[in-house]
Amino acid sequence: MTCKPGNPSIKFIGTDGWVGNTGWRAPLEASSKEILNSKIEDNEIKLFTEPKYEHRNFLDCVKSRKDPYFPVDIETERIEADLVVIECTTVFPETVNIIKEKTRAVGASMAIVIYHYTQQTARGMMARARLLTPLRAPITNEDLKYVCEADLAMATIRNSSLEMMEYNDEESSEEALESNKVPIRKYDDAVLNRLAKISTSIDCECPHHMAALLKSLNAFEEYCKMCESRNEEDIVLHSLLHTKTAQARSIMENALTVLADVENIDLEEG
Repeated sequence: MTCKPGNPSIKFIGTDGWVGNTGWRAPLEASSKEILNSKIEDNEIKLFTEPKYEHRNFLDCVKSRKDPYFPVDIETERIEADLVVIECTTVFPETVNIIKEKTRAVGASMAIVIYHYTQQTARGMMARARLLTPLRAPITNEDLKYVCEADLAMATIRNSSLEMMEYNDEESSEEALESNKVPIRKYDDAVLNRLAKISTSIDCECPHHMAALLKSLNAFEEYCKMCESRNEEDIVLHSLLHTKTAQARSIMENALTVLADVENIDLEEG
């Protein structure tokens, strides 16, 4: 389900398309005529409706002692979320505080704030907040997907007990530097995008999955790199995550090289 601020609107997105409307009494819209014209059968789930709207429904329930459209228990139930995505036309300092409060209220570890206009003070507050990731609009769905994946990964790490790296006194400074070295990317986005679309001779979808996995690792690696300089209190954690993600990416790139050799895929071909 997606909701947008401003003019009342709601959209439900499912596996076969979406349905929703914009405005209190706007006509129903859908991604296809089939969905729009479909009928709910007697054996399917039907939600309670009141043609005379919620005001009449409330008065009727006062008399009948039945539960209205919105029982009071709904307001007391806890809504839980792993990640919150909020789009705001304008963001002020008080807006940031409200977003942080609401994010904690639903138990989310991170919140992505897509904003159009803001003040320097509010921008600084968002940058310093550990649980907020500010993004200036417009942003593509693909980019938002990568940021969501990165923030969820970061939230998982923060909520887990990290094993501290043991320091070996016998390890030379050269070996320590080598273990923390960030490997250079072997395959750029153009190669991965082409790999995701090619047909393969094997039954499984390994080349496509490898391309998707590497793109996610690249996005998270870049995210950690940016966060190293954004949040002073997290600089050590993000530096570690950046290095380890890059090393994991390098391992998967080497695996992709082997897979491409077996599949006779020319990764250098334009």
